[in-house]
Amino acid sequence: MSNEHKRTAEERIVTDVIGRKLKISEPNFMQKAEVTRLCGDDSTNVGYMYGFVMPCCWVTAIDDVPVPFPVTHREILGLMQRVGEEGVVAILPAMQELTDSKKVVESAKN
Repeated sequence: MSNEHKRTAEERIVTDVIGRKLKISEPNFMQKAEVTRLCGDDSTNVGYMYGFVMPCCWVTAIDDVPVPFPVTHREILGLMQRVGEEGVVAILPAMQELTDSKKVVESAKN
């Protein structure tokens, strides 16, 4: 699995409460699958995956410094520590907006 950021959705920049600029973009299908595999048994915990892991995996840069996509479980944990609660709180609403806008576009196609 490449740790290049070949994402499927638009990018957005959010600012967390400590002033960091977080560039986010939805991981592609294979990246999501790989994160799920790397999390093992923890991947069945929806709250953990969508409240902690996935928001962090949406981060492509922090303060314009690129963030490589995690390719090991240890890298996922390191990314979670780096993004922290402050980052996740800023990312979650933007994730929802981007996901909702994607649904609107898909429904308009049908």
